[in-house]
Amino acid sequence: MNKIQRSEILSSTEYEKQREDLRHEIIHIKRDRRVHLGQNLTLLFENRMTVRYHIQEALRTERNVDETILHRELSHYNELIGSRGELGCSLLVEIDETTQHGLLLSEWMDVPHRIYLKTKRGQKIPVQYDANKPKEKMVHGVHHLLFKIGDDIPVCVGCDHPGVHVEVQLLPAQVMALTEDLKSS
Repeated sequence: MNKIQRSEILSSTEYEKQREDLRHEIIHIKRDRRVHLGQNLTLLFENRMTVRYHIQEALRTERNVDETILHRELSHYNELIGSRGELGCSLLVEIDETTQHGLLLSEWMDVPHRIYLKTKRGQKIPVQYDANKPKEKMVHGVHHLLFKIGDDIPVCVGCDHPGVHVEVQLLPAQVMALTEDLKSS
């Protein structure tokens, strides 16, 4: 997929005019790109529309945006847009505030590295994780992941971490949405 360009970002005034309509459109787009892995993990597969929306919302939150901030947001969120044969996603780690919260966060620090896709051909595609990032002591609430799937079709998503062993078959609408994203890259 082509990365989001500066020229595609609306001014704050124009975005406010279109925001409600865009929000409804994004809710619809995300519906078929959201996959729950058990109670605590959610994958949101991204495409150009969802990434552009994230950028616009981040800039809206910042309020007074200069070009440096805008380009930082473009660079950050464009990492979620895969190249040809790649799917980018946000991994949301959702842990309730309990006495186990801190313990789970440290025990699950490898969870983002243990997410995988399975394809129609039966291949297990591991997540591509930035090896240059420093080793974390705790898992964060949001991680950006990338899968190099090639021309195959994703049919299943899973996690093979000992503390979070789960695999979910994708629904037909999810398979179709992700396949469209792979074709549009």
